Amino acid sequence: AAIAARGETERAVRLYHEALSLIPDFVPAKINLGLALASAGRIDEAIDWSHRAIADDPADPGAHYNLALALSAKRELVGAIASYERALWVRPDHFGTHYNLGRTLLLAGRAEEAAASSREAVRLQPDHAEVRYRLAWLLATSPDRSVRNPAEAVRVAERAAELTGGRNPSVLDA
Repeated sequence: AAIAARGETERAVRLYHEALSLIPDFVPAKINLGLALASAGRIDEAIDWSHRAIADDPADPGAHYNLALALSAKRELVGAIASYERALWVRPDHFGTHYNLGRTLLLAGRAEEAAASSREAVRLQPDHAEVRYRLAWLLATSPDRSVRNPAEAVRVAERAAELTGGRNPSVLDA
């Protein structure tokens, strides 16, 4: 994982393959291999390794989360949403899953669910400016009257502006 984090993606891929040749059922290596492959733009391979990790350990939230990320990269939104939801079933308090699920639901035209997931992400990490900005924008601009909430949008955006020191134009725009 450290090698991949340093940007040596192809080396990390080789090392994960070597590890799996020694211990073929090592789920963390399959999960990290999928991440490294996705980072290298090899999305179909990343999806394949995520499926392999899930087959070995269906209760691993990381495997479902990584599959969702890869499916999102391919714009396979229905599958991505289902994978994010499976990850949340196993680990309901994962900020990144709520955050990315909200973004994916919005892309799929499911604004009300996107707002709910984004609100949960804000609840989990109240000082995360990006999720606040995205939620504020959704609440301010949604064509869905059941989602649009200008007063809440202002409150959420004002806190995002505080967190960024008033220096982020996108946050200020929201």
